[in-house]
Amino acid sequence: MQTNVPLVSVIIPSYNRESIIVETLDSVLAQTYINWECIVVDDGSTDNTWQVLEGYKQRDDRIKILKRNREPKNANTCRNIGVENSSGHYIIFLDSDDLLASNCLSALINKFNEYPQCDYLITPVLIFNHATYKGDTVLLKNLILYHTPLQYFISHEILWCISSPIYKSSFLKSNNLNFDENLLRFQDIDFHIQVLNTSKKFKVLHKQKSTIFYRKYLGTIQDTESEYKKELALKSAVYFYKKYSDIVADKYLTQKLFFTCFSYALHALNSNDAKFLINEGKTNHWLNFKMKIYIIFVSCYQMFRLQEVIGLAYHRIFRLLWSEVQKALPQRSDFNKVDEIVIPRSEA
Repeated sequence: MQTNVPLVSVIIPSYNRESIIVETLDSVLAQTYINWECIVVDDGSTDNTWQVLEGYKQRDDRIKILKRNREPKNANTCRNIGVENSSGHYIIFLDSDDLLASNCLSALINKFNEYPQCDYLITPVLIFNHATYKGDTVLLKNLILYHTPLQYFISHEILWCISSPIYKSSFLKSNNLNFDENLLRFQDIDFHIQVLNTSKKFKVLHKQKSTIFYRKYLGTIQDTESEYKKELALKSAVYFYKKYSDIVADKYLTQKLFFTCFSYALHALNSNDAKFLINEGKTNHWLNFKMKIYIIFVSCYQMFRLQEVIGLAYHRIFRLLWSEVQKALPQRSDFNKVDEIVIPRSEA
């Protein structure tokens, strides 16, 4: 074990990943930088994930495995438990299907040696298609063209993913920066907002070669999720909107935030959460006449469960409503009118 180099904590939440987490753990084991610990927190898997994890723990004692020991059940809770049990000088978060190049940790530590004043660094992540391994893209948008990263995350413009940053552990722990365990959606964005609002001492490594790989799956959330998960996603959207809409007074950001959250309501317009967002839209004059008419039609179809009877009409009107929502989103050029935003730490 190297003692003259800082320990890096790699934190991974996992749920029913027996067939794929082996690739992630193998990529961690392959690191040329050897002073690391990998903390995997299982979220109550019902397959053989725990047995797989036990095998890796026996193989290398740098891999530590934990079971989520408190509610609620979600990746946010698992990540927080991982941080609480970490010993590293630096922390990096991975999903259970992410991959690392063998020089990843070494390259990131070298960059921290170049920028020791930073609390965290942001590195490009390569997104690859799980099914075809074609059409790879790099996720790290050019921040120079527009305004501050904080503004974009508040308006649901995702500049980097959860695997992009590497943090000083002391920075996260001394500022009590945790994942909001009430969120099913927006959790990564919410965490980035907290971090950006706490410290502006970071460096975006635009020219750094991608050494972290994010796996993209075919299909969309709306296509594959159960109605129950869609309902939870809507509740998270309303929670997120309430959390930030009163803090960010700028009309462009609040309107962008509203329509992002409102898009989650389209599949359940008769729910109380959706009705709250509809009332917000009416109060702030964000919903135009076409949207109101479409909302009435879609609500009636959902209320009386007529989708199967008049399915083509329902889907046509639904697409029209979605199109109106997209057209109502403020354009990026509008962000040039936005000033610096500071969120009170007690509110974030």
